[in-house]
Amino acid sequence: MDVIWLRCPFPRLSQNKSIDLQVSVDGFNGDQWSKANPLNTGFYFARSNNKTIVLYEALYAKKDITLAKKSKIGFCQDSRDFNVVSTVHANCCRTIRAKLSDLTVVIHDWSRYKATAANGTMTIGWTKHWHA
Repeated sequence: MDVIWLRCPFPRLSQNKSIDLQVSVDGFNGDQWSKANPLNTGFYFARSNNKTIVLYEALYAKKDITLAKKSKIGFCQDSRDFNVVSTVHANCCRTIRAKLSDLTVVIHDWSRYKATAANGTMTIGWTKHWHA
């Protein structure tokens, strides 16, 4: 899996002390508790406690069993809010060339965002991903 870390996600992830496990998703529908968000197990944030230890032991015991099939939705999902994006995954791209090309575009978009944020203008969007 290829990921670009645009900022450190840990301060945001660790804000709520009552959440034991956070998992990345391929398509976020706006509701963090919705079971309709398709999980992407490429990134986990887990607090080490009895609940998560039992969970990981159960998952490890079933590691050879396919629990669910995940559908791909193109170059993952573009967030509409640059202020909250921490990582960009390119695991939806089919080839190395596509990953390199699309992640390069993301880096350029991020650079433009950082420049416009410094000037106080926020009329930037993600460039279309043509190579997925």
